Amino acid sequence: MEVGRRQIVWSDPWLRSTKTSYVQTSTHIGLENMTVQDLLDPSHVSWNQQLIQEIFIPNDAQICCHPLVYMETKE
Repeated sequence: MEVGRRQIVWSDPWLRSTKTSYVQTSTHIGLENMTVQDLLDPSHVSWNQQLIQEIFIPNDAQICCHPLVYMETKE
């Protein structure tokens, strides 16, 4: 995954789960085009835990908070 730049949170498969790669949380009004990258805290190269807890149901929040694997890419 290219740091989630193109993956829409609500409609694209991006979760690392054995059951489903799609979030089960309903789409929030005004956040329809939110990408996975929007869930990241760039200053710490980690998930924005507060945002995730606010917008996802507990099961989705738990799954998407797995540690990130950071790989620097050359452009």
